[in-house]
Amino acid sequence: MKDYNILVIDDEAAQRDVLTGYLKKKGNKIFSASSGKEGIEITKSNSVDIILSDFKMPYLNGIEVLGEVKKINPEISFVIVTAYGTVENAVKAMRLGAFDYISKPVDLDELDLMIERIIEHKNLKSENQLLKTQLQEKHKISSIVSQSQKMEEVINVAARVAESKANVLITGENGTGKEVLAKAIHYISPRKDAAFVAVNVPALTETLLESELFVHEKGAFTGADKM
Repeated sequence: MKDYNILVIDDEAAQRDVLTGYLKKKGNKIFSASSGKEGIEITKSNSVDIILSDFKMPYLNGIEVLGEVKKINPEISFVIVTAYGTVENAVKAMRLGAFDYISKPVDLDELDLMIERIIEHKNLKSENQLLKTQLQEKHKISSIVSQSQKMEEVINVAARVAESKANVLITGENGTGKEVLAKAIHYISPRKDAAFVAVNVPALTETLLESELFVHEKGAFTGADKM
């Protein structure tokens, strides 16, 4: 397991010591706090990847700590450690951005699996962001090479309209780069994190084209079984 910076927040010293001792043996850098307030201060002044926080604590409970942590760094994976009677509150915390919850007494094997899932989730997010960045770099306007004055004008217009919500119609003969230009507009627009879907219009019948672009009603034509 790769070492991560993990903060354990619990007002019970025995529980806190068990978790910090076990996670430290796994090679992680460990911070510990005896209160929500102390945990928030540690989060502000240190690089923290994962927080394990007790739910029921004096002054600030786990959900309140979660809210403050997400303001500091929304990328921190937050896990609620809860007794049986507060599972409902732990589920509420997940709706507010907690990664998951684990019940007391903490099963250390279950804790290992939880940390592994968090790491896998973080790695997937990093890979997705890298792929998005590479895709945007590949299709950005400046990657279009042209020696034509007319094409330079088209590229300049495309760069301007990308910021708007206007529909853009690109016309031209086969092989003139219509899809390349459409992708370039998409990947510099505010919609760049959404999917770009290319549709091969000449290959579709009129009915199927309407369905592809504007959806259809069930039973409108053969095979129309989805709304």
